[in-house]
Amino acid sequence: MNRGSKNKLAVASPGTVITISFFMLLAVILFVLLDPSEQAKKGSDQLITNISTEIYSATVRATVVKLEIPLKAGLTSVLLNSKEGLEAINTLIGIGELKKSFIKNSMNQLSKIYLTTASDQSSYAICFKPESKNFKKNSNNMYDQFGEKTGCNKSKECYYCLNGKMKN
Repeated sequence: MNRGSKNKLAVASPGTVITISFFMLLAVILFVLLDPSEQAKKGSDQLITNISTEIYSATVRATVVKLEIPLKAGLTSVLLNSKEGLEAINTLIGIGELKKSFIKNSMNQLSKIYLTTASDQSSYAICFKPESKNFKKNSNNMYDQFGEKTGCNKSKECYYCLNGKMKN
């Protein structure tokens, strides 16, 4: 230790403390607003919504042309990556309403999407369970995985659904 030097404690000026505190607060606010995990969930939900909408729209178009729902009757909450789910998608591909590359391009998300069709082919529902807070608040998120409107509360799992019906 050098005998000639005195131990001095460095003290930051009040302006420096305020500036550092401001930037720390700004960083915390930005992290909360731009929560990376929530952003990833929102992106995943949007992708699944797009795929669900594409299947729904293809079914609507085919129904208008054929005057019947072109999907197998009596499917109950079938995952679209299952044998029956893939058959439904292949039906839509076969009649030209979905691109041939649809399954390849969306396979990772098909395991999260459910299809239900009425036994009399009068209606169908395409549903998925959202992960992001934003999608959980959506008005289309008031269903069970079968496409039945249930209302949302903490004791029930709520799904985002697109429902189609044959017009009489």
